[in-house]
Amino acid sequence: YLEQKRNKLPRVMYDLTVSVATTTVIGVNSSIYPAKRLGGNSVISPGCIVDRDIPPKCAVSTKQELVISELDETEPC
Repeated sequence: YLEQKRNKLPRVMYDLTVSVATTTVIGVNSSIYPAKRLGGNSVISPGCIVDRDIPPKCAVSTKQELVISELDETEPC
């Protein structure tokens, strides 16, 4: 499917392309699933996994949480 014939990609490749509109910002280490659309003026934060279409003028971010708890000295690591 990856071979080009007469400068055209097979139909299967068109179905897997990602459509990114102008003025869309994609952060580092972001992953976008095949055949998804990212609307104009959207912002994808770093580290996001986009698995659905994103409408125009939207911000996408992940909720990451850092949990710090104390260890009991009697518990082995």
